[in-house]
Amino acid sequence: MGALALAERRKLFAPAARHWPLVFLGLAAFLFLRADEAAWPLGRIGFFDSLRDPEIAHTPLALVGVAAGWSRWLELRLDEGRARRATALVWPNCFVLSGLLLLFYREA
Repeated sequence: MGALALAERRKLFAPAARHWPLVFLGLAAFLFLRADEAAWPLGRIGFFDSLRDPEIAHTPLALVGVAAGWSRWLELRLDEGRARRATALVWPNCFVLSGLLLLFYREA
């Protein structure tokens, strides 16, 4: 992801490198599927129950990853005007939220 971001910044492989934030979606999908075998989508614990369960912290973190990747991709793909104003605070707030989730995470 970092190599693609640098390539996009230096205008190398520009058409393909502009989509580097979508790698966050792949990472989030990996977290959803492999983080906890008992939780949604492969386990017996449902989606909303996994959000409420303090032992399963990976689902909210994966959702933060989806928000971060999607908002940054929109910023890079769409016009400078409306898309930047709408998503300007999503990217940094995703990292603040993920840091807070990790700070208050307790293992049972």
